[in-house]
Amino acid sequence: MKRTALLTLAGLLLVGCVGPTWVTDNSQPQEAKAIAVSASLPQGWARYSPDPDLVMTRDGLLLETIRVSRKAYGSKLENTDRKFTKGIDAQEAAQILIDAFAADKNRHNLQVVDNRPVAIDGHAGFALEVTYRTPEGLTIRETMYVALVGDSYVIARFTAPDRHYHELHKGAFEEVVKTLKIAPKTFPKP
Repeated sequence: MKRTALLTLAGLLLVGCVGPTWVTDNSQPQEAKAIAVSASLPQGWARYSPDPDLVMTRDGLLLETIRVSRKAYGSKLENTDRKFTKGIDAQEAAQILIDAFAADKNRHNLQVVDNRPVAIDGHAGFALEVTYRTPEGLTIRETMYVALVGDSYVIARFTAPDRHYHELHKGAFEEVVKTLKIAPKTFPKP
């Protein structure tokens, strides 16, 4: 009986060790095969794996997060009934995103700091930077680059408290965006 209990406990401990991990090897680009994107991992940062998106942090997800995700055109955006559609103009897409953020009850006093067209890995898109206050009173700054690609769009987003962490790590985020590679991907119709 004791032997069975010990073997069961050892098995449970091993299973517990096989869960999600943090990858710190920045010698080659990090790939998110599920969304067909890759980008370099900044020095000193770690990538959460497995995750269908590219999720990176240096000091913890609550302090600063870089997330690269991909959605099909027509996918539901939070806090709005409007959607990105194939052929959408970059500035119209930016306005939809701003309106969705403004409608979010967890983003108080939303301020648009930057909104301009940019190219990301050769794709038309826009850069958007906003600040807002959380319900707890913390000011957050989010910088986003959105690429309008084929039948989907890719969002590279950097979120951190405005007071210290955003300015400290914005350069690392800009390097991630510069190394971002977006491969073709076909999405089923939503």
